[in-house]
Amino acid sequence: MQKALLRQLKRTIGVADEAALAALLESAARSAEFAEPAVQLLLNGFGSLLERVSESYAQYERDLELRTRSLELSSEELSASNNRLREELTHRDQALHSLREALADLMPDVSATDRLLGQGNDDLAALSSRIAGLVSIAERDRRALANQKFALDQHAIVSITDTQGIIVYANDRFCEISGYSRDELLGKNHRIVKSGEHPPGVFAEMWQTITSGKVWRGEICNRARDGHHYWVSATIVPLLDANGLPEQYVGIRTDISDRKRMERQLSEQLRLVEELIEAIPLPVYIKNREGRYLRLNRAFEIFVADDREKFIGKSIYDVLRPEEAAIHAVQDAELLRTGGTQSYETLVHGRDGVAHQAIYRKVALRDSDGKVYGLLGTIIDITERKAAEAAMKQAKEAAEAASRAKSDFLANMSHEIRTPMNGIIGMTDLALDTTLTEEQREFMSIVKSSAESLLTIINDILDFSKIEAGKLLVESIAFDLHRVIAETLKTLALRAHEKQLELIFSIEPDVPRNVIGDPGRLRQVLVNLVGNAIKFTPDGEIAVLVRATAAEGRDVTLDIAVRDTGIGIAADKQATIFEAFAQADTSTTRRFGGTGLGLSISSRLVELMGGSIRLDSMPGKGSTFIVSLTLEVDDHPPEAVTTHVELAGKHILIVDDNATNLRVLAGMLAHWAVITRCVDGPAAALSLLVDQGQQFDCILLDAHMSDMDSYELAARLRETHHLKTPMVMLSSGAMRGDAKRCQEIGISGFFAKPISQEELLAALCRVFDISRNGREVVAKELVTRHALRELQQTLDVLLVEDHPVNQKLALGLLEKWGHRAHLANNGLEAIFLIEAHDFDLVLMDMHMPEMGGIEATRKIREREAVLGLKHLPIIAMTAAAMQGDREACLEAGMDDYLSKPVKASDLLEKLLAHGEARLEPVGFDYGAALSGADRETVENIAEIFLDTWPRDIGRIQLALASGDAATVERVAHSLKRGLGTFAADPAIRVAAAIEQSARQQMLDDLDDALASLKRELEFLSVHLKKIVAGISG
Repeated sequence: MQKALLRQLKRTIGVADEAALAALLESAARSAEFAEPAVQLLLNGFGSLLERVSESYAQYERDLELRTRSLELSSEELSASNNRLREELTHRDQALHSLREALADLMPDVSATDRLLGQGNDDLAALSSRIAGLVSIAERDRRALANQKFALDQHAIVSITDTQGIIVYANDRFCEISGYSRDELLGKNHRIVKSGEHPPGVFAEMWQTITSGKVWRGEICNRARDGHHYWVSATIVPLLDANGLPEQYVGIRTDISDRKRMERQLSEQLRLVEELIEAIPLPVYIKNREGRYLRLNRAFEIFVADDREKFIGKSIYDVLRPEEAAIHAVQDAELLRTGGTQSYETLVHGRDGVAHQAIYRKVALRDSDGKVYGLLGTIIDITERKAAEAAMKQAKEAAEAASRAKSDFLANMSHEIRTPMNGIIGMTDLALDTTLTEEQREFMSIVKSSAESLLTIINDILDFSKIEAGKLLVESIAFDLHRVIAETLKTLALRAHEKQLELIFSIEPDVPRNVIGDPGRLRQVLVNLVGNAIKFTPDGEIAVLVRATAAEGRDVTLDIAVRDTGIGIAADKQATIFEAFAQADTSTTRRFGGTGLGLSISSRLVELMGGSIRLDSMPGKGSTFIVSLTLEVDDHPPEAVTTHVELAGKHILIVDDNATNLRVLAGMLAHWAVITRCVDGPAAALSLLVDQGQQFDCILLDAHMSDMDSYELAARLRETHHLKTPMVMLSSGAMRGDAKRCQEIGISGFFAKPISQEELLAALCRVFDISRNGREVVAKELVTRHALRELQQTLDVLLVEDHPVNQKLALGLLEKWGHRAHLANNGLEAIFLIEAHDFDLVLMDMHMPEMGGIEATRKIREREAVLGLKHLPIIAMTAAAMQGDREACLEAGMDDYLSKPVKASDLLEKLLAHGEARLEPVGFDYGAALSGADRETVENIAEIFLDTWPRDIGRIQLALASGDAATVERVAHSLKRGLGTFAADPAIRVAAAIEQSARQQMLDDLDDALASLKRELEFLSVHLKKIVAGISG
């Protein structure tokens, strides 16, 4: 039992020793048998408890002994450690003292207070912080140095050599540009990249500089591993040792190969420029801002007749006379101030005293910042050119004088010849319409034919003279292409009939009717071509065929072919056929006559109109002349003739022994949806009408067929077979008595070929009693071309003419056609008559005493503009035939032009064209005009026009108030064009009158005309507003 436990038991329960304890435990065990279970349990376990407690005490004693021994050992070790620490602290203090001194050297800016605080043994943390700061700074500097090195390596070529030039470092750029690897470079002398381009003295100077401890800079050409050369801009810096002597050399280089290449190219270009300047035959000079010469070429030296080196650094006053130099000095100063270019002409004297007329041309020179630093100039010596120009001017004036004399001569000759010719031809026409004996009629016909032949020759010669002199120009006006061609061919139909030739005319449906071009010249070309075809065709037919070959935008290209069955032209002669005075051969001239100018004139006219003419011919078979013209389609054509729907479905029989005529007539009728049947002669017609009993609404008969006379055919159908079908006779050559014969047989219409589409439509409408364009057809009578013309109203015509023969001729024709004619002997009389009487049309001669036609027309137009009067058509008549007559007429305000001798057919055409437009009912029907206009176009622009025309009137009013004639003319012209879309003739005429007055700077008293225009526009607006309302509703 553990002694400490025994002591506790003895103190608590009185147990003296272990024996007493054992007796106690044995007694307790015996007593337990008779005790309660709980007490029994306690008594039985008490011994075990004591043993455990005794063991615990024993363990405690062992642990205590162990701890005591450990403390003894620890005390010994701590004593030893304490001794070691004292020694270490002594060493540390010594180290700290040394560190403080080192820091003081490294950080001289540390304050004394900081140093004192660092003298104790407890400032290790502060000292460590200082050291950490120094380490941080060192690391930062290391990184900065590394970054700088990286950046430098990206651009610069870097190498380090020792004092012997041996490479100890080479960066990537050095390896890259040289083509050597780093291993190949290290340990090698820098001469490995030496190119040999530099003289030895360059490198001697470099070594002398760097060995003395100085930096060397320069440009070096090196050689790469593959042998190619490259240039570098080098900076070599010596690294010095503690004694100030170089121990290494750092070379920093930049690749400048591209720059050196550009410098070389620039140098070559500058050399080339220098050579060019030197080679230029014109004097060239360069000046600085102070006006002193920097560069002069060889030509300058020649120009001033002195050595150019004398003038380098000198001014203009050292080269030229003072008064001449002052002119250039002022010009130079202006150019240097403003920049740009300069050109002027002046007189200068060389050093040899010779005067030169010269042109100076200069340009300011600018640097890269755009600042002017000088000028470059050239001198063009035009002395000889001026002399040549003076001589040329003198020759030109002489030539112009000769040309004017020639033109005046031709005009006078034209006037002198045409005036009596006008009387001969006109009076012959009148005489032929009277009762004559056969012999008298033959004589008069010969006179007329001879006069017309003479007139043709005169016209050819005059036209050719005008073409050769360049005096003949073409105009551009709107005209009816179909009508011009048709009416031209009518004038040639009689000549064709006299040779028993069939004259055929066909226009394809897609050919536009209204175009813009020169109708007069086109008519002249057709007359020449068809006239030649008639002349050189013994028998057969002549066909004029018109078709469209191309269309682009508003332009249409037409082929007008004149085809004949005549003698043809040999292939070797065709190349010269269009030359002047040329025919196929001399026998042709003897056989057929003519000047040989017709085709040449036609060719030149077609070229002037922008077209071409070509020939397709075969001897013995015939010829085809094809004129190709490009014309502009008229945007504002006159109101088209309405095709009556009543013609659609009509059955018409065509009887003609010419197949081409059958095709042409059938094509015309098909355009109006007429059903046609074509037969080639009287026998076939009789079989169809009599034997087969077929019914037709109308029969078209050719008057001249081989099998049977057409009059006889018509008479047999009427009298024998009692056929009541209307018949229309078409004759290639009408003779006196033909119309009367037609009436006797019962033929409804009689027309001379070629008949135009418009005439055929009019004739059929008359035959079928169909009204056209609101006109009522009168009672049935023989329908002829003259009968259709009689539907026109009688005109009041003023004839202004001073020649008695011409007066009698024109008055006779006008009265013959049923018009009321009035006579004025000159322009002044005409003005008085016009003021006193309302005429429908004026025929105005150009050259008259007291006042000519041009001046009279201008005064008439001025009066119309001032008073706002209705436009009076004026047609010029002149015997002059030179270029400018027509233009002068139209510029003065005339509407058309007739050349003397005036043909009755031409005069009638002008009366029909201009007289009918004048005869409109009082109170113009704008509604009817709009119904005839292009409906889609009217609907598209009506609302816009209603919105803009009041503003246009306001603009004209403001322009009148300020005297701005140009604005009045421009706005009036714009209104006139816009009104053309609506066919608003009264408004158009007033706008045209205002435009004309403004063009002549005559703005006074235009207020009434403007009021008249506004009134007409208001009338038009009533109908336009109805159209707009109908669209929106």
